[in-house]
Amino acid sequence: MIKVVNEKDMEPIKLPGREFRVVASEETIGNKNSLCGVVEIPSGSSLPVHTHESSEEVMYIISGKGVVKGLDESYDLFPGAVVFVTPNYKHELVNTGNEVMKIFCSFSPAIKIGK
Repeated sequence: MIKVVNEKDMEPIKLPGREFRVVASEETIGNKNSLCGVVEIPSGSSLPVHTHESSEEVMYIISGKGVVKGLDESYDLFPGAVVFVTPNYKHELVNTGNEVMKIFCSFSPAIKIGK
């Protein structure tokens, strides 16, 4: 079976510092082991420091620029950059550019957005 959805058809979830559209989940396309989404972080905004208790996160920067920060590390983000965050690792994202930073992200195992 193949199922196709369009990011633009997904209702954005408003969260602190960003909007998140779930594009791949058990509810949207039927995948059970991961959750994928598109995040938009407005210029000058940031995500608060957070963790994903038992999930790995992979992010692919689609557009914009920013910084991802960990406990004692910081990396510049730019289109084409790929970020991996281990489970339960405190991190934050900051949009340092003049445009929306758009990111495709995947969580495995799936997380509950906004919980």
